[in-house]
Amino acid sequence: MKSTARPTSFLAVAIWEAVVSPSFSQNAAPPAEVIEVAKPIRIDLFKWQRTDDDHGIASFVITNNTDQSLSTVELRCWVDGDASHSKSIKVQARARPIGPHALQQFSDVDIGYLGPARTAQCEVAGAE
Repeated sequence: MKSTARPTSFLAVAIWEAVVSPSFSQNAAPPAEVIEVAKPIRIDLFKWQRTDDDHGIASFVITNNTDQSLSTVELRCWVDGDASHSKSIKVQARARPIGPHALQQFSDVDIGYLGPARTAQCEVAGAE
């Protein structure tokens, strides 16, 4: 009597290997590298303090990575992480425009009434 166990076992192993083997042999791709591109005009080193009448006074550096000079920078500022209630503030470049690929320090900039807020943030919204 001839046994049929061997061909059936061989067939089962062959199917299992065909299904399982490719998933084991695939190398997991490394995570994609995230490259953050710097904004052409940005605010750096932002610090603020509260005045006695609950206004915010800020100091910061505007970095201009464009090929054009900037005379005015518009900031969008908000408190306590609530960007939906931001306010727009325009700051003039000091003695001269912010040159191409240059930076300029700003200090004593009134960013408006803060109320009981614990944090304040600003970002560049535009420039001329």
